[in-house]
Amino acid sequence: MSATYDFERMSLQEFAALKQEIERTIKRRFERRIALVFTDVVGSTAFFEHYGDAAGRALIERHHRLLDAALAPVGGRVVDTAGDGAFVVVDDVPRAAAALIAFQSGIARDNASMPQHEALRVRTGLHWGPALVDREVVSGDAVNFAARIANTAGPAEVRLTPEAFGELPPELRIRCRSLPEVKLKGLLLPVRPIVLDWRDPDKVPSRLFVVETGQRIGLPNKDTISVGRLATHDGRAANDVVLHHPDPTSSSRISRWHFQLERVADGMQVRQLSRGRTEVDGRPLQRGEVATVTPGSELVVAGVLHLRLEVSKAAVAAETRYGGP
Repeated sequence: MSATYDFERMSLQEFAALKQEIERTIKRRFERRIALVFTDVVGSTAFFEHYGDAAGRALIERHHRLLDAALAPVGGRVVDTAGDGAFVVVDDVPRAAAALIAFQSGIARDNASMPQHEALRVRTGLHWGPALVDREVVSGDAVNFAARIANTAGPAEVRLTPEAFGELPPELRIRCRSLPEVKLKGLLLPVRPIVLDWRDPDKVPSRLFVVETGQRIGLPNKDTISVGRLATHDGRAANDVVLHHPDPTSSSRISRWHFQLERVADGMQVRQLSRGRTEVDGRPLQRGEVATVTPGSELVVAGVLHLRLEVSKAAVAAETRYGGP
């Protein structure tokens, strides 16, 4: 039989005891550890302002449709879609990570069929922690923490907390890299986020080896990477990767903007930008032509520079730092 309380006659001490009892009961009945996911469409406000409400709503609906498709196989649940993203819960981190990998891959494939100005870019964050779960309602400090981690992510990035990283299987841990510490609102100590590379590392090169100079150049974490001879233009960086040959005459044969590397859903491709010559695995590219590349692919630039695309093993640093298997 439920206890009854005369609140008008209760002492402060009795109120404090009742409060503690309520908190213990709430925790016992509703608290459980769960994977907390936040997504956010990057640049949505500017998109709405530039292209109008109808186009903006269509962009958000694409986000919802692709997210639902990614969650269906793992049984994830959308808690809220307020704003320009979503709050999602999944029973465990491996399934949540699988959903985010499928989500970002689906976005990349969908973007390939859309005009560039309609490309969907979504930042995502994943945390593993205790939350109060009661049917539609999910709340607690861990929810706020997950949202703040997601807000630090870049476009098309899956960002994890150390707690979420610790729940990943080994095959996903080696696809992670740790980032510099960040200070989050409401937390005394900084947090070191971790990025999960959602693309298959066996298909996506992460650096260039330049035979003539012996350089190994890490590729920036961008969907489109410009490569050429020019370092700066009008006071700004002209290329993400700047190429040069030890011989100045040979170096001048490389175009200022020679080609670009494009990360796509299932790997990477080269798009020829200039009229200068580029060979991909022995096949010359015409201006505007695209060729798929993988780790081990060889490029000859302007007949003077030989490049090899490689996979960096530096991703295991996160595994070592956080005590992986």
